[in-house]
Amino acid sequence: MKTRFLVTLLLLVFLANAVWASHIMGGELTWECQSNGQLVFTMKLYRDCNGVTGALFNAQTITSNSPLGNFLVYFSDTNDISPVCANTPSEPHIFCASAAGFDTGAVEEYIYHSNPLTLSGVPPAGGWTFSWSDCCRNAAIVNISTAGYSVRARMYPYNGRNMYPCYDSSPQFYERPAPVICNGYPSTFNQNAADNDLDSLSYEWAQSLDDSGNPCTYVTGYTFDNPLPDSTEDNRNHRALVNALNGEIHFTSFTGGTFVVCTKTTAWKCGIRVAEVFRDMQIILKTCRPLIPSTFPPTYNHMPSVSAPFIDPLGNPAFVDTFYAGDTVHFQVSMTDFDIDPIGNFQILHMEPSGTQFSSNYSDTSACLHPPCATLTPDPLATSGNAVLNFTFNWFTSCDHAILDTACQAVAAVHNFAFKALDDFCPVPGMNLFTVSIVVLPPRGWPLHIIVSNDTLFCSVQSASFQWYRNDTAIIGANSSFYVPVISGNYAVEATMNGGCMATSPAVSFTPVGTFAPEFAWEINLSPNPFVHSVQLTAQGRKPTPVYVHLADALGKILTTWEYGAEMNSLHESYDLSSLAAGIYFLQFESNDSQKTFRLVKMD
Repeated sequence: MKTRFLVTLLLLVFLANAVWASHIMGGELTWECQSNGQLVFTMKLYRDCNGVTGALFNAQTITSNSPLGNFLVYFSDTNDISPVCANTPSEPHIFCASAAGFDTGAVEEYIYHSNPLTLSGVPPAGGWTFSWSDCCRNAAIVNISTAGYSVRARMYPYNGRNMYPCYDSSPQFYERPAPVICNGYPSTFNQNAADNDLDSLSYEWAQSLDDSGNPCTYVTGYTFDNPLPDSTEDNRNHRALVNALNGEIHFTSFTGGTFVVCTKTTAWKCGIRVAEVFRDMQIILKTCRPLIPSTFPPTYNHMPSVSAPFIDPLGNPAFVDTFYAGDTVHFQVSMTDFDIDPIGNFQILHMEPSGTQFSSNYSDTSACLHPPCATLTPDPLATSGNAVLNFTFNWFTSCDHAILDTACQAVAAVHNFAFKALDDFCPVPGMNLFTVSIVVLPPRGWPLHIIVSNDTLFCSVQSASFQWYRNDTAIIGANSSFYVPVISGNYAVEATMNGGCMATSPAVSFTPVGTFAPEFAWEINLSPNPFVHSVQLTAQGRKPTPVYVHLADALGKILTTWEYGAEMNSLHESYDLSSLAAGIYFLQFESNDSQKTFRLVKMD
């Protein structure tokens, strides 16, 4: 009797755990570097609300081969992420709290955080792995054999640096999984990953693992890099592909079912791999009802149409464009959908944007990862409409959007803004998720450098402010775009570039050459200065010699040269410069043995 009771009790415990485990739909594990040098790990799990909650409110154990060993992440919050749609008697809006075992798409998000952790040491070449696992996957999955489930991420070494104090955060995901999608039209999903340090990101398919860390077994017709139905099942299907540059997943499926997909997002700091985050997700492809059930042949819902914000050099619509730090990015976000509901009304449309360079209210320019923030008007949180919906995107870019690690010198940063255009069709709204990628280059003229022209040093860029240095010490009063050294040293210049960048040039070793040799000295006069139309040059030397007079712009570019080839010891010339625009110029007198540069100011 006792034995029978014990067996029954163990069976009940096992079944309870299995029921809980079988409704985990996916998750990811990430970390963020704190200002005090410690790390905080975050785990997110996604649960099918048709199952029991089980132990998800408890702390979970993260396993690692790092010096931290195993550690706990603590339950922080939960969110209902079920699709939001029009509530009709035939297809009511699904809520997680009211899911009754057959509400496909009712999903809940669980969030966990670790305490701040001190991780000291250098990761090995193969990285440190952090993972969480559970015994079982959903029995409804059709592309892999039922197996356990693992969430994992890896941290890699960077130039031998100790991880304490920390210097890097993993990629973060700003788009929740799309757990249920209607069959029958092209679909796009973007995880909207971003890196707080502006590390470059790449994306690819990855192998799903069981709870022992072993690769899951895929059923015939599916592989880890072909996880959704393709044309072998239905010739209308288009194989799922992942965009390596922005993470978008594109596919078309007329085949229904529950499928597991796993992607790997890799962070590259100055070309060196520093982190990998694996996102294991479950996608349900559902055959949805017609728009108006009574019509024949039936008409099915269409996803909203969107317009590309840019035009590429060939005149084609584009979702990616390149700008320099300091440029303003401005474009229209437009969506249209002319489907009607069963009572003849246009569907209600709304937009859900996401990206690290948006603030939470889409209007604050200071409350994002790297201000100034991008804005959207009108407020997408409070704006919906029928048939047509338009928004205006505006973003003033700065150097913080292009360069954060000077070890990389000048590198471009890619900023992805994901826009989810939705109608209100139930139970699964039509969704067109598109990504606008904005590449921000360092400001024009980067990297800053010094141009040496005879006895004068010129800064390579125009700027509102300059400061020259000799042997790392600021030269008092040397605040122009050029400097004429009078003593030897290592010279550098600092300038404020477009976009607010403070940049310093590499040092240049310079030894001045005597302007006059005593036996061949020239006495040179130039007037008037400033001038409006012309200047007069008078020069008297002690020995006949060929003479050259160069006119250069403020950057040292030679505009014209007057050559006096015959040997002479005096020169009297008037130069008509009335065609020049107002500004700074340089007139350089040069003989075989002497040279001198004059700064000219042209007035209107």
